[in-house]
Amino acid sequence: MTWVDDDYRRGSMSFPGADGSEGYICVPMDIPADSEFTISMWAKQEDPSALKGLFVMAREGGADGTGPVCQMEGSNDFRSWLGASTLWGRFATGEGFTQARGDDPSLVADEWTHIACRMTDTHIENLVNGQVVARYDHETRRQEKGWTHGFAGAERILLGNAHVGPWPGLLDDIRIYKVALTDAQIGYLLLPSPPQAALHLK
Repeated sequence: MTWVDDDYRRGSMSFPGADGSEGYICVPMDIPADSEFTISMWAKQEDPSALKGLFVMAREGGADGTGPVCQMEGSNDFRSWLGASTLWGRFATGEGFTQARGDDPSLVADEWTHIACRMTDTHIENLVNGQVVARYDHETRRQEKGWTHGFAGAERILLGNAHVGPWPGLLDDIRIYKVALTDAQIGYLLLPSPPQAALHLK
């Protein structure tokens, strides 16, 4: 990963790095099982027809806890993949997974797009530029399957990569909120300088 000054967003993260590496950033986090949360970021890629990885949320050492820190294969994770016609959010439950997949986020090549992934107590929602493009009732699935959790929690987040490969472009202003932001609050994040007071977050 390298830092670049994009024409519109200075200090953006570039994946892969200028040296040709496919690296990613691994950051500790603490989101307990069955939590509400929102992940927000700006993303840009020259060819949005390729289905690539924005980020992975994982438990330490993967699904069984024995693997290396920040391993991706086999992780009990959340994935958000962005392509020409797909934004895919997959939430691991520990016993299976639920996912929301949008069919037409209307992505534009080489243009900044705001992505938000929101987990409420009942639904997974993926938003593009403030509009919900995919929604899934994970609580009903949990009850039907007899699972203990609708979301198994996360201890790490990997930025700029996922199981489908590294993100071939830029990411910027990545935020993780331990609440399910309202549509209005996500709308504030689309402004050039979001007013923090308007988010009313603790």
